[in-house]
Amino acid sequence: MLATQTAPSPDQVLLYVTLAYFFISTINIGVYLYTPELYPTRARALGVGTATAWLRFASMIGPTAVGYMIASGMGSVFWMFAAAALFAALITGAFAIETKGRVLEEVSP
Repeated sequence: MLATQTAPSPDQVLLYVTLAYFFISTINIGVYLYTPELYPTRARALGVGTATAWLRFASMIGPTAVGYMIASGMGSVFWMFAAAALFAALITGAFAIETKGRVLEEVSP
């Protein structure tokens, strides 16, 4: 919504960012619980540690990428985040493993 508006008000930005943060936090909780289920106990620390390292790397790159994109306008920043979320949703939809009702040895032999 913000990407399509030429001059959003501060109240609109606050509302949309708050809603986005709510949904991102909800998804983050699900991912935090889902990720360890995919790794057998012997490799769980390595798997979760690697995923966390990528998270930290993205946390460093994200603000820099946003800084470069602001020169093109705020709309490009919101479109970039929307594209990243869409890409993640497509990859998850295509490759995620359903773990409901399955034992760990069946999910990750």
